[in-house]
Amino acid sequence: MLQVDLHIHSYYSDGTMSPKEIIDCAKKKKLNYIAITDHNEIAGSLEATKIDSSFVIPGVELDALIDGIDVHILAYNFDINNKEFRSAINHTREMLMQVDDELIYKLAANNFPNISINDYEVFKYDRRKGGWKALQYLISLGIINSVEGCFILMKQYDHSHANLPFYSVEEMISFIHKAGGIAILAHPGKTFPKDKMEYYLNKILAYKIDGIEAFYPKHDENERNYFYNFAKKNNLLITCGCDCHGSFQSTSIGEVKVLDGKLNLKGIIKDEGIIN
Repeated sequence: MLQVDLHIHSYYSDGTMSPKEIIDCAKKKKLNYIAITDHNEIAGSLEATKIDSSFVIPGVELDALIDGIDVHILAYNFDINNKEFRSAINHTREMLMQVDDELIYKLAANNFPNISINDYEVFKYDRRKGGWKALQYLISLGIINSVEGCFILMKQYDHSHANLPFYSVEEMISFIHKAGGIAILAHPGKTFPKDKMEYYLNKILAYKIDGIEAFYPKHDENERNYFYNFAKKNNLLITCGCDCHGSFQSTSIGEVKVLDGKLNLKGIIKDEGIIN
């Protein structure tokens, strides 16, 4: 039985582990394939494929918008030399950084205690701690102590990804396909409200998504079955991933176990059809 984990973050985005540490950990756990899918950043994936291209599948996780909702699209096996796709990745990474920076600027403009734009702009943080600059800056000041605290602040100050010109989900899927890649909807159960799940899945299906990350730590059994059956019904690929961020969050590499025949990774894992 093949075991894979196609959703892992390194310290090139908001994880705490190096690509080599991720590979070593995955091999100790006897996984067959992994993908490092940093947020809007391919450096970790490139480094990992140089270490072991037979074990690591090229990947990246990209932010995109639909109706003001931040949707994560996982891309695999793309042509990294495709200029349009590289430009889309760079633009999306810049927008993500701007979301975080503008939160600090908004807090300062509202005279939030202890916030200093000058201090923030020169602030450096240890990437081994995980997360991102704005988050670690707020933690360093004792304003928050978790990712959830950062999201609460964003909600309080009406701040979200929708404030900036991210690409739409339809545009992002198109960029991935033009680069010869495969586009997978990441953790839909974490992204969309339950009462609008079918609406958004069908909307993204119309944009020619290739598959769904049905098996994910925060999906309960009912959600896993629902996403699995939706994918099967619509001839979509079916993937799994732990969304590991090292010690920054609680999930661990390879923790998502999937029964035989439940995954469809055709085109993601070379020369394989329905596996596991």
